Amino acid sequence: MNSKTAAFASFSLAISVILGAWNAHGMEALVQNGSIDLKYLKTFHTGVEYQFLSSLGLLAISLLPKIKQKLLTAGIWLIIIGMILFCLSLYLLSFHQILGAGWKILGAIAPIGGTSLAAGWVFIGISFLKFKP
Repeated sequence: MNSKTAAFASFSLAISVILGAWNAHGMEALVQNGSIDLKYLKTFHTGVEYQFLSSLGLLAISLLPKIKQKLLTAGIWLIIIGMILFCLSLYLLSFHQILGAGWKILGAIAPIGGTSLAAGWVFIGISFLKFKP
């Protein structure tokens, strides 16, 4: 078991639950009073969804017996970096109407984060294919 990955995943899961609740209640109020467009409620939800699912995947991987493989470690780091870039850019993009127009550029970071997420899962898949118990 990788306790650092498990701890990160657990904290990230807790944060995604809190952000999901905020999305359902706090963001809804901002949409209703016109501070944020409805499409950004969905954008925020997408960030929460990817953070939750990626964190759950990391937690599952962390519970496996210790596998010393560079590809697995690289995959875990790519997922963590991807989660931060993808999800955080979506969260901040959702508030660009409040934060100011300059924040909208963060939408361009989301594909980099998404690519990092996908690459991380590919690395992990390859590491499982190469694993010899």
